[in-house]
Formats: sequence, C-alpha cells, structure tokens
Amino acid sequence: SDQECEWDYTECSVCSKENVDAIGSSSTQALDTEGLRHRSLDNIFSPSGSEGTQCISSLIFDSADMAGPLVIPDELSQLEYLYKFDVADNDLTGNIPDNLYNLSTLRHIYLEKNDFTGIVNTMIGNLNELKVFSIFENTLTGS
Repeated sequence: SDQECEWDYTECSVCSKENVDAIGSSSTQALDTEGLRHRSLDNIFSPSGSEGTQCISSLIFDSADMAGPLVIPDELSQLEYLYKFDVADNDLTGNIPDNLYNLSTLRHIYLEKNDFTGIVNTMIGNLNELKVFSIFENTLTGS
C-alpha cells in the first residue's frame, strides 16, 4: 500500500536498493514537519503495523519541537530501505538510544542541535553503510 507514503515526516521511493542508492533522485521529496509538534516519534506508525512501511526511505523530524528522550520504536528495524534519520534542531535529551545503532541500512543520521548527553556507543560500528553522522551542538563525550 502507498498509504504510508502519505504520512507526515516520511519519504518513500520505489522499493529497490537501486532507488535507495540514488539518494536525492526525483522519486523522493521532503515532507512538512508542522504536524509533529509535541508528539513522539512512535506516533507516526500505525498500531497494526502496515505492510507498506518497508518502503519508507527517510524519516525527517528536524525543527519539529520534539522534546525529552529520543525513543526509537521497534518498528524502525523493519524499514529495510531506511537510509536517512533526521531529528536535528529539537530539544531531545539523554543518551542516544542504543537501538539506533541496529538500523543497519542508515546512511545519514542527523542528531545535531539537541541536548544529547553521554557517549556515542561503539555499536556505531554496526552501521556499515553510514556516511554522515552529525552530532554537533550536543553534550557528548568520548573520542
């Protein structure tokens, strides 16, 4: 179903590795984040877990007034074409959730301009496809 492609904060492309490889192609477009104000990330998924969610290639929540700890829903691990995760410029706090590092298809992660603390887990090494990991303007430690 293409219904999931109509959800706010998602981008979809034809389900194929080739389309995901063509980042920035005309088959995807950014969607408005206005409706997410003061909602949590897990609210974008239907409770029944629709089949079409596997085709989502980007989740973009930058400047969406999200606040508090970042909770990564288990359903994200089912998105086999997810290459971009963007929660930049919000008021997210606490540690970067460990299960973010299990999303092995991610190529671009934008966490900058939040209030994340703690360390970047060594599990980041699980992200073999990762090209961009933007974490500036947080209070993270480690080397």
